[in-house]
Amino acid sequence: MSEFTLRVGEEAIIHGQHIRVVKGEIVPYRHHYRCCLCEYEGVLEFEPDASGPSWTECHECGFDNEIPPGVYEGQAIIQGFIPCRMM
Repeated sequence: MSEFTLRVGEEAIIHGQHIRVVKGEIVPYRHHYRCCLCEYEGVLEFEPDASGPSWTECHECGFDNEIPPGVYEGQAIIQGFIPCRMM
């Protein structure tokens, strides 16, 4: 068993028995969401879909928030909504 440490900006590519460490691209998260239940503000771990709604679980209370569709330029704080799939 091998053990090694990656630095910030590095990623490991594992192919069979070979492990390669390469310089990875650091992509900052751009969007935050605000939970509609507890008002917690967290980071979206994905780019919201422009064609339909997306869902994210609140990291604080666990409530499933609906993220409305749209194209966002730059950072945005997106207000979560009660998901229509729950009704």
